[in-house]
Amino acid sequence: MAVPIESIQVGRVFEFKGGPRRVVKLSPPLGTGFQVSWEYADGVKRNGKLGGSQWVHYFRKDAKRELIADPDRSDVRKLLTSQTVPSQQDAVPITLTTKCPRKWRMVDLESGEVWAHDGEHFTRAEPAEVREMAQALLAKHAGAPT
Repeated sequence: MAVPIESIQVGRVFEFKGGPRRVVKLSPPLGTGFQVSWEYADGVKRNGKLGGSQWVHYFRKDAKRELIADPDRSDVRKLLTSQTVPSQQDAVPITLTTKCPRKWRMVDLESGEVWAHDGEHFTRAEPAEVREMAQALLAKHAGAPT
C-alpha cells in the first residue's frame, strides 16, 4: 500500500527496501505530480550514491512506511534554503590546501555567516568581502539553469 501523498514533506524519513530515505526537496507541481529529491537517512552510500530523485507516484509506491523521528533530534539541520541536511555526531575537519588563502570564502548555509581566510586563520568576512563573493558567484553563474 502506498504512503499518503500528504505525508511526503521535506525532512520526513521513509523506510525503503534499500535503506531509510529522507526527503530533502520537492519540485513544484508538474501536471499531476512532482519530483521527490531524497538522501539516505543514515548517510551511507549505496551503489556509489548518497541520494537521488524519484517521481512522487513511484516514491509513494516503493516506500514501505513513514519512520517517525524525534522532532527535537539534533542530527538534522535546516538550511536557509529550507533544505534539511544530516548532522554528524562528531566534528569533521575540513582541510583545504592552497597557495592563495585570501581568495577563499566559506559560507555557513544554516546561519548565513561568511568566513574569509587571512593567511593564518579564518575570520568573519567583512561586508565588502561578502559583496565580492556575491558578485563573483553572479558573474560565474549568470545564465546558468536553476
